[in-house]
Amino acid sequence: MKVRKQIWRQDDEVLLRKYNRPELTWIVELTKNSKLIECLCMKLESKGLPCSHIFRCMVMEHMQSISSPCILKRWTRSVGDRRNTGGKMSKTVSEMARYSMLSGLCGIMCYHA
Repeated sequence: MKVRKQIWRQDDEVLLRKYNRPELTWIVELTKNSKLIECLCMKLESKGLPCSHIFRCMVMEHMQSISSPCILKRWTRSVGDRRNTGGKMSKTVSEMARYSMLSGLCGIMCYHA
């Protein structure tokens, strides 16, 4: 079953509303100059994935690619790139990893003692 939506456009805002359900309303802010897109449902901010409302507005605006604010760094190929951190772990992270490993080994040793 296809969901039909009513769409209104005002300046930098798009209002999406389902037919016969006026309580289901989403407002998408779309700024063409900066390619900033935000939706009232906050799925992009909470889960890191663009919502269907954002994609609908992108289709309406005939956008050829997903704007960069909609792609979080953790979903890109460069997330595992060591060059971003200089290839070194911070001293605190290194100490915490070492402590965790030693603590686990001590627990195993005490179990077998």
